Amino acid sequence: MRAAWERLQPREKLLLTAAGVALAAALIVQAGFIPLIEADETAKAKRAVAEGTIARLRRLQAAGVASVPQSGSVGDPAVFAADLGLALLGTTVTPQGSLQFRFDGAEPGVVFLWMDRIKAGTDLRLVSVEMVSAGNGRVSVTAEYAGDRQP
Repeated sequence: MRAAWERLQPREKLLLTAAGVALAAALIVQAGFIPLIEADETAKAKRAVAEGTIARLRRLQAAGVASVPQSGSVGDPAVFAADLGLALLGTTVTPQGSLQFRFDGAEPGVVFLWMDRIKAGTDLRLVSVEMVSAGNGRVSVTAEYAGDRQP
């Protein structure tokens, strides 16, 4: 390898060195900077969505539609739903052992808050969710969760 390098002309060595530097720079940009920029943009978008949800929930709380508990632990998902003002139609266990929670006429932001808090405060994992418009900006939701906790 060293013999092949020694046979190259100075301009060829310069060209190969420049190509190596350019390749290294491209790899650093692709592997380092672009993921950092994308992560920053994703975080900003998530923050904007979260701020919108918080503003909506504060308006609902001010209107007396929902009361938002401040604790980090959820405990019983059905009780937590009632605390948020969600009308829980039922909780069932599927043949696969998953839990299904059904809400009717719910405010979408409150449902998303409930789902986020269930994810963060329990050992339950969201398997599927079906959300259908119920009119007037409200939705009917069936959320299926898997995990160790049973009703």
